[in-house]
Amino acid sequence: MVRETRLTHERVLELFDYDAATGNLLWRKPTSNAVKVGDVVGVVATNGRRYLKVDNENHMVHRVVWFFHKGEWPKYHLAPVDKDYLNTRLENLVEQTPRETIKKGGLRSTNTTGVKGVSWDESKKEYAVFAYIDGKSVFHSSHKSLEDAAVAAKEAEQGIIPTAEWRKAHHDRKIANKRLWAKMVKWCKGLHRWESVEQFLGEVGEPPHENSRLAPVDESKLIGPGNFKWTEPDTDHRSPEAIKAAKKREDNREWYRDYHLNRKYKISSKKYVELLVQQKGVCAICGNPETDTDENGRVREFHVDHDHDTGTVRGLLCGACNKGIGHMREDIERLKSAIRYIEYWNRVIAEKNPKIGDGKIAE
Repeated sequence: MVRETRLTHERVLELFDYDAATGNLLWRKPTSNAVKVGDVVGVVATNGRRYLKVDNENHMVHRVVWFFHKGEWPKYHLAPVDKDYLNTRLENLVEQTPRETIKKGGLRSTNTTGVKGVSWDESKKEYAVFAYIDGKSVFHSSHKSLEDAAVAAKEAEQGIIPTAEWRKAHHDRKIANKRLWAKMVKWCKGLHRWESVEQFLGEVGEPPHENSRLAPVDESKLIGPGNFKWTEPDTDHRSPEAIKAAKKREDNREWYRDYHLNRKYKISSKKYVELLVQQKGVCAICGNPETDTDENGRVREFHVDHDHDTGTVRGLLCGACNKGIGHMREDIERLKSAIRYIEYWNRVIAEKNPKIGDGKIAE
């Protein structure tokens, strides 16, 4: 990208001449006694490029040649067609976007995967793929196998960047796979014959129903490759004792609810209802009804907020607000600092975007 410089086009025309036959930039008005009129401008560095210093600024000569003819600096990387940076003929110079520059470049010396654009993430034990957007390296995706990473790297080189929706779907899929593996290990009490999560996911595929469960075909052998099946969604795998206990809890929900409130918060169901009526059925902080649901799709009850030192019940909160003050450790100064932080950035964003008013981020 164009960097800031005090060197103007008028100054360049004043100081230099251009030799069309050789492509060299020549001194027209030397700025020091070390050079004379007609001398070739600049010195060759070890990287094979010619540099000059003028008005206390360093410049690459081939970029100054471009500026000399065009009247404006190149917006992106300027490269010679014949790869010789000393050949500064105008017709030998072409602009390249960052993506084109990366595409034409070779493997970096630090690359250990042998695939351009792919690096090994030791902490996650995955291959990370990066794309280049406006000259910046941006995370593209991660993969367990080098083959999949190579395909993604080719897409990144072509400018195919995953959308926010794709990233969310990919993230949700990874979470679902981890949960499926954890459930399988729980179902078989850790006794199975799959050697890795990748082997497991590659063989079992997606469950036919969210309530389906894996079970061995031959119950005399460990569940694993070639010995597994998906059960029907309505199959109840619980023991008779667990089924009986669950039915008892369902039939006596109010009693268990009252027992839980009294044991943990020292209040009764009646007191809970009184608090709910006082708050008009909404959260004591945000003033909104609860929207979180449990695994059965039922809207959860408000959380009982209490002082952890004295046990005093303060009110009823929705799940989001309860987690919010909990993660902030109920630290008043931290909460105030968070408010100041958000207010500051609302003002900054509002100043940059005239469509945003009153320091609030537009919907």
